[in-house]
Amino acid sequence: PVENARVAVQIGDLFRDALTGSDGMFDIGGVPAGTVTVLASTPQTRVVMINGVAVAEGETTSGIRITLDPTQLGGVAGTVTQQGVPVPGASIDLLQYGVGVLSAVADASGDYILTPLAPGLYDVTVTASGATVFSGQVTVTADQTTDADFELEAAPGVRGRITTMVGDVVTPLEDVSLRLISPDGA
Repeated sequence: PVENARVAVQIGDLFRDALTGSDGMFDIGGVPAGTVTVLASTPQTRVVMINGVAVAEGETTSGIRITLDPTQLGGVAGTVTQQGVPVPGASIDLLQYGVGVLSAVADASGDYILTPLAPGLYDVTVTASGATVFSGQVTVTADQTTDADFELEAAPGVRGRITTMVGDVVTPLEDVSLRLISPDGA
């Protein structure tokens, strides 16, 4: 049995997932009746997909057998920057078929490493406070660490100075609350 394998049920563009227990068993509730795809993986195995699993109304489909094969492993490593400056605390998330596989947080130098990973194509999302979300893809190759540096863009914002004017004297104000209102008043 494989413990802590991620098993997901794909329902259109939505996923429900769970981790396997020490006995290799999983239970994913709330799956609507119909035909679904079941996906399973660990960071050390390729994603296994089983298409066409029938789920009857009010029934639990059981007896699904999934074999995960360990493979030669690789990894992804790099640096997250914004305007050339390291971004400590940035979150790097890898997914396959919409299922989260492995995550890392950039260190004080903006560096991260995600390993071990099965070879294949992964979707990557990088997030950090004050930056726009980066989404892309990275390919992991067996017995190699793929270099993947990410340059984040600053999130749009508003910057200015609030002052008061008495006569000809302009004085900056402190501890002022600012509320942004969209053109539609929201």
